Amino acid sequence: MASKVLELKRQYGEEMTRLLNESFQIRASAQEYESQFSKEVADRLGPQELDRVRAAGASAWADAEMDKVRTRYIELELELRTAIDEALQSAERELAPQAVSPEVVLMAAKMSEGELIDSMDVAAAGLGDVGVETIKLCLSMARRRENFDMAIGHALELLPDLKDAYDDVVLAAEEPAPNDEPGEKWEQFAADAPSPQDILWTGGQHPMNLASRMR
Repeated sequence: MASKVLELKRQYGEEMTRLLNESFQIRASAQEYESQFSKEVADRLGPQELDRVRAAGASAWADAEMDKVRTRYIELELELRTAIDEALQSAERELAPQAVSPEVVLMAAKMSEGELIDSMDVAAAGLGDVGVETIKLCLSMARRRENFDMAIGHALELLPDLKDAYDDVVLAAEEPAPNDEPGEKWEQFAADAPSPQDILWTGGQHPMNLASRMR
């Protein structure tokens, strides 16, 4: 068994990375986009105006294509958030102690890190299922306390089957909440759709004479 959250991030991340790369391909392809005009229209507009019209058409095409890719990226981002949240809830259920009395919970809540570790060692010495739940309780208390990393690590050494669930909790905490506004990574890493000026002008020069390429 491996971390569910890690597998989800790998699975969705591959497709989301592909979409980010596609945004750069769209931007580059806009330079090659050709609108179709009759000879009469081309003659009436003249070379410079025809260049501007074609650049506007290429920019509009890139906007539409970029919007499709962005929409799919956002869909995947929201799907991933939902899947991670479900994995988080599953992990929390696996980590949670069962059938523990309020008195025992209150006692564990007052323990120092060393006392939690000692209690886990006693529980692991031969208390069976009760011991497992005691270790889970100590782990739960350690997670609520600041800098109780040694106690957390000790619990996971005693119950190694819980490590993947604990990793899921840690990894899920690094992700945006399900209700957060999506699209931040798209805005950060995707290419911008080119404007007509981007298509007509590159590096301060005018290397793309669209009209002459159609002759």
